[in-house]
Amino acid sequence: MSKYVSFDQARKEREGKSREISGVFGQTWHLPNAMPAAAYLELLRFQKEKGDEHTFTRQEQLDLIEKLVPGPVFKAWLAEGMTLEDTDLLLPLVVAAYNDTGAIEGEAKAPKKGAKS
Repeated sequence: MSKYVSFDQARKEREGKSREISGVFGQTWHLPNAMPAAAYLELLRFQKEKGDEHTFTRQEQLDLIEKLVPGPVFKAWLAEGMTLEDTDLLLPLVVAAYNDTGAIEGEAKAPKKGAKS
């Protein structure tokens, strides 16, 4: 075992994995394996300043989504016609993907691989 660990090498190996969310504008999208720190810090700030029961404004939701998903994904969603109302559905879906909680309430589960529709 080596005495030193390369952060860059370890991060590169980890980045090979990604999380997926499907059924957003008819496609499957890839997210980083871990929640971006900027978004996590923003969530903690909201929790500290406004409490656990804070209801996010649509602007806050949009800002968080922009921090949670890669830039090209966010731009693609905008190009697909993402609306402010869509943020009510997208934010919980993206957070659930990072938290490994699976489908959000009311969402149909993805078909199993190889299943016929």
